This record gives sequence, C-alpha cells and structure tokens, in this order.
Amino acid sequence: MKEKTITPSKEDYLCMLLELSEEKPEIHSIDIACAFGYSRASVSRMVRVLGEDGYISKDDGGRISFTIRGRDTAESVRRKRDLIKHYFCEVLGVEPSTAEKDACKIEHLISSETELRLAEHYYKEDHMQSCETCGESHSSIFMDHFRNPRNTGFLVDADGEGKTGDPECGDHLVLSIKVRDRKIEDIRFLVYGCSAAIATSSVTTVLAKGKTLEEALAITDNDVMLALGGLPDNKVHCSLLGPAALKNAIQDFYNRAENLKKCLACHD
Repeated sequence: MKEKTITPSKEDYLCMLLELSEEKPEIHSIDIACAFGYSRASVSRMVRVLGEDGYISKDDGGRISFTIRGRDTAESVRRKRDLIKHYFCEVLGVEPSTAEKDACKIEHLISSETELRLAEHYYKEDHMQSCETCGESHSSIFMDHFRNPRNTGFLVDADGEGKTGDPECGDHLVLSIKVRDRKIEDIRFLVYGCSAAIATSSVTTVLAKGKTLEEALAITDNDVMLALGGLPDNKVHCSLLGPAALKNAIQDFYNRAENLKKCLACHD
C-alpha cells in the first residue's frame, strides 16, 4: 500500500498537538478546539484523518496520543520551523514576528537537503555564541540549555533511575523518572561534567518528557545533537550520556515492576 504524502495542514495540526501535549498530561478533542479556536466538528474530522494515516491514536476514553511516527513527524516539522525562524532573525535580521509567520509558511516547502545546508550555514556563522566555560562556539540553543538547564534535580519517589558515565572525560549523569500510563510524566537529572554534558542532559529530558516509554527508548544521540543544533567534534561523545541514562532508567522501571509482581505473587 502506497504511503500518503502528508499535507501542510496535517503538519500544522501535528505541531499544534505537540505543543498542547507539552502543556497538558491528557488531550481530548475539546482541548484542541478550545486551545486553537476550531469547531469540534472540524477537530473530529482531522483527528479521524490523522488516526487513519497512523500519526495519532485515540482510546476508548477519547484521549488522543501520538504514535511514534506522528511524534517524530511533529518534532521534525517544528525543528525545521525553528531553524528557519532563528536563521531569519539572527542572520538576516528579520523582525521576530515576521520571521515566525514566514517560517510557518516555508517549513512545508523546503527539501531535506535545503534544510541540511541551511543548518550547516546557520551553525557555522558568527552568531554562534562562545561558551564562557570551555571557550568553544555553540548554537544559541546549546547555550540556553547550558545556562538554563531544564528539569534539574532528583525525584525522591522516582519509578526508575538510570546512571551512566563517560570514563574518557569523567562526566557522570543520573536520571530519575516518574511513569504514569506508560508515559514519562516527570523527569529530572543531576550531572557532573562539562558544558556539553549539562546541555545534552537537559535537552534529553525535554525530548523524553511526555513520551511513552517506547518513544523515549527510541531517542538517540543524533536526536540530542540535532535538538541542540550540533556539537563540536570533541564533544559528540557527550550526546551519548542522556539516551544511555534514559534507557537505564526505563529498564530500572521495568525491573522494579517485575520485582513487585514477584513480591505480590509470593504473598498470594
């Protein structure tokens, strides 16, 4: 069966769903209608179409969630839009609101090759920021995660904990997760290491939060690097820390659930 080509309107809907999923633990059709001012009938139609195309699923309670394919598509479109917006603002000097509107139009038109060339140019140019710690040049996204890391700390009532380290440079990362309905409801990290270790750990938690366990397990070091706008060659190894610790945390969650089953069985 030939796979359908996704239309710009479907891509826009997926991006809106992605933004809404980051704000609300559960999404229903009424939430989409209220958040974006659409009629319930039009929302129901698009939800049905996106479900038929394999981008989202809807359970018996009306809760809407992404499939792995759907979330990957939404994140890819948003990443492309953000790249174009930042390029227009920071390289071309376009006013931010105009850059946002134009990026929303252009994101549907450019090819993967053009996106790659645009990214290479953007991340090499003089708008890159110099890190005060290591002196190397990084993207503004990287510097934001380094200076303002997200989801720091440790969950004392965690459902899973994952640790990993890099013997090459001494970096060490601890991730803790809370799981609800097979989704990562909350995630926190503690890291000892360089600016790249901090930024990659931070962005890993952002990528993982709200995802199902299966989706979180699919996060790779390449996803981390893309989300940060790339890493210097000598810091690429840091991108392995987050996904590795995340996988260990999820495995710990499964191990605890299995041990609880065994314990309950012993008391039956």
